[in-house]
Amino acid sequence: MTLETIYFITQIIAVVLILPTLVFLSIQGRQTENQIKQSNVIARLDISKRSVTEFSEFWFSFYTTNENAAFMRKAIYSTEPLSDVEQEVFASRMEGLVAHGRAGYELLQEGLMTEATYFGGERVIQALVSWPRPRRIIERLTAFQPMDHPFRREMARILTRTPLGSIPARIDVYNMNDFSAGEGAAALKPNQGAAPCR
Repeated sequence: MTLETIYFITQIIAVVLILPTLVFLSIQGRQTENQIKQSNVIARLDISKRSVTEFSEFWFSFYTTNENAAFMRKAIYSTEPLSDVEQEVFASRMEGLVAHGRAGYELLQEGLMTEATYFGGERVIQALVSWPRPRRIIERLTAFQPMDHPFRREMARILTRTPLGSIPARIDVYNMNDFSAGEGAAALKPNQGAAPCR
């Protein structure tokens, strides 16, 4: 047996030994990739769920009492002047709303929030900017965003596509004392108002 023959035999043995290892590593790599994808999906859903919870707690805290609800109704829907204190309170609440919107938008851009979750929050902003007082505040808060920040463009898009009066007051959409349209689900009007921005 010549040295050349021995060399070729060792090469064949090396290939036979290495091939299963490469196949194993390839399978293991795919499994790891799938596990990472699953982990990302779970993390994304978890972040979306926490965002919904945090936003809901923030927003519904303004309606915990009849007094708070009456103030929000006055501030959003009426043209009745607000006192200095009421203006401070309402402006702070709108600042918090826009801050939540910006955080949600940034999470969406990073792929860390589902579109459905983000657009749910966007719908709240849409409903507000269709009324003069909250729109004025939100327009000013939008102007305070850095010129080159994508969220400024996002807010401008929402404002442009949601004209004043395009979304009726919540009480006009879900009037729980009016059953003339029918009972149960038949009485709901889910398509009333402006279409979503997207």
